Amino acid sequence: KGKIDPDIVGDITARIGWFYNEAFCCVEANNHGVSTNKSLSNQYSHGRIYQAKTLDKIEERAVDRFGFYTSSKSKKVLIDDGKKIIREGTVTIHDRDMISEMLSLKADFRGNVLTTGADKTMSFLMGIQAWKCNYEYAIRTRRRESTDSEAWEEERREEERAAEFNRIMSGKPMAS
Repeated sequence: KGKIDPDIVGDITARIGWFYNEAFCCVEANNHGVSTNKSLSNQYSHGRIYQAKTLDKIEERAVDRFGFYTSSKSKKVLIDDGKKIIREGTVTIHDRDMISEMLSLKADFRGNVLTTGADKTMSFLMGIQAWKCNYEYAIRTRRRESTDSEAWEEERREEERAAEFNRIMSGKPMAS
């Protein structure tokens, strides 16, 4: 909540990522998040940091940028995905403060959710996006590294789990 300089937050994020077995990290890209992402990307594996394709207006091409950019549009996606996985029981939230924070969210007259001060909620919701992105990354990495039949069988099972995960996230019914 604004108590630590952004570059130091990047250092801390990298250390936490290493502590948790090279965890996949997702940092907000808005405002001071640019400095945090720069610090993080200078010391942590780029394949383990959330990246999004954006249009570079100067070079007029798509480029990967570190961090999750939150806007009124992306917040709606974050919130919808969060509601869905909570409703479906994919995750359970035990933190009473975060539940209270989530229940206190309000929208303005345009329907844009006001998330100022909702740091726990936004971290949780961006974590869902990182989880989705990391799941896909893990499958691609294993596919490149697989060489023997046992590895290929594990990859097939992982693809089935990924298909089930995507089915749950899309809300489609199970195939019979």
